[in-house]
Amino acid sequence: MRQNTLYVEIEQKYKADHMNWDKFVQLVCSMGPVKQLRILGPDTYYLLGKEVLRWRFSKEKSELTVKNRCSSKSTFVRKEVDLNIEENSPKTIIAFLKVLKCKKLFRIYKDCHIFWFDRKEGKVSIVIYDVKCKGKKRKRFIEIEADKGQNYDASKKLVRIWEKRLKLKIWQRINRSLYEIYSGKIMRVENLRRSL
Repeated sequence: MRQNTLYVEIEQKYKADHMNWDKFVQLVCSMGPVKQLRILGPDTYYLLGKEVLRWRFSKEKSELTVKNRCSSKSTFVRKEVDLNIEENSPKTIIAFLKVLKCKKLFRIYKDCHIFWFDRKEGKVSIVIYDVKCKGKKRKRFIEIEADKGQNYDASKKLVRIWEKRLKLKIWQRINRSLYEIYSGKIMRVENLRRSL
């Protein structure tokens, strides 16, 4: 499939509870990221009809995101549309979601260290993060995501290249989104070709 990936997320999530945060950060820093950022903040999930919305809010970023699976078997490729809402106050965003009759589902808190790479084979971001959710044990994850807008097939290969570079194992791969992990529900499946 050769197509643009402007609204396609190609990402692999990994279990990382057993991994040392500082050692992982040191490893990734040694690979020469073009940029890095430590960010803390909540992700709040809402339901609008059959669609799940995520509102990500921190000092650095505020965005609404809609994601859908493209396969019932994997979250490696998903449709994702992000809407930058940084110019709006949290009060305005909450009022907007209420007017749309969005139902608040739950909130998680993430502590993330994000690294961006721009190499000959493509652009990618690497993230290590801890998640706290009320009533649940803290969990650690790693994600590798190809930047949107790159070639579809090359983006899939790029994620696997970085998986090897970071010495991540196949058994660490997770085929569920954070919404699915913390809600116990599966996101809606949408045919990728029809949705773009």
